[in-house]
Amino acid sequence: MKKIIALLLAGCMIFGFAACSGNKEVVACTGCGTENKSEALFCNSCGAELSAAAQGETQSALEENGNSEVNAESTVATTVGITTTVHEHSFSKATCTEPGKCDCGATDGAAKGHNYKPATCVSPSTCKNCGDTIPGLADHDWKDATCVSPRRCSVCGETDGSTASHNFGTSGICETCDKRIFTISLQVPTKGGLNGYAALVITNNSDSNISVPSMVGINGKLCTNQLNRDTILAPGTSKRITYYRSILPSENFDKKHYDMYLDDFSTGYIVIVWEGNQYYAEYGVNGLTVFYRGNVNGPA
Repeated sequence: MKKIIALLLAGCMIFGFAACSGNKEVVACTGCGTENKSEALFCNSCGAELSAAAQGETQSALEENGNSEVNAESTVATTVGITTTVHEHSFSKATCTEPGKCDCGATDGAAKGHNYKPATCVSPSTCKNCGDTIPGLADHDWKDATCVSPRRCSVCGETDGSTASHNFGTSGICETCDKRIFTISLQVPTKGGLNGYAALVITNNSDSNISVPSMVGINGKLCTNQLNRDTILAPGTSKRITYYRSILPSENFDKKHYDMYLDDFSTGYIVIVWEGNQYYAEYGVNGLTVFYRGNVNGPA
């Protein structure tokens, strides 16, 4: 009885092994015909590559519904041993006119578009990224003329026309160049002694006439213009006007007074009319003209 059981067990093992072997897929080498395991990359007999087996050379032993026979018509083509590489894009940077591109021809996003900087009088409008230009120049960027410079292009430096008038305003001093409407210097015949007269050299720095009054003050004394009337001074001109100490009503002299003491420290004051406004100034022997305030009579 034990022998019968042992024979039955051995038969089952043999049958199971045969059944497992029958279900194993094999690949036939196209070179020598040797059957190889489906996972083999090369023939065990001749060493040939087995990738061609994926094109109908693979044979499968299939067992369906307990049938252990191999059905040749149910052979299944299976791709075995082929390595597939996934392509990774490497895009170039996008330009003004084209998007980023991969070597395979694929594109990424869109073109950036040009970034033009404005044209000037010396250069056309140019793209900051690629240098592409739009033909044509812009007009000059003119800055207004001043009393020291004609109008000037801020880009190329070209000038046009002439200088403008001084901007004296109500102060009598140009806000651009600090020049005064007029300058005065006091001249005396004898410094350090008594004098009966002194002279004023007056210069008109403006573009309009100035009216020089008939009377001025020198060292606290009232002095009269030799012509005893106002003097008109044209633009850009200078004039020397002599003033004598005036005779007071209480004084009874037949000749000019010579009792003014004048030296290097002598000063005087004057009010000059320019464009309908009066300007007060103090002057000295050293030629300095100090404006205290515009459009007033007398010291501030």
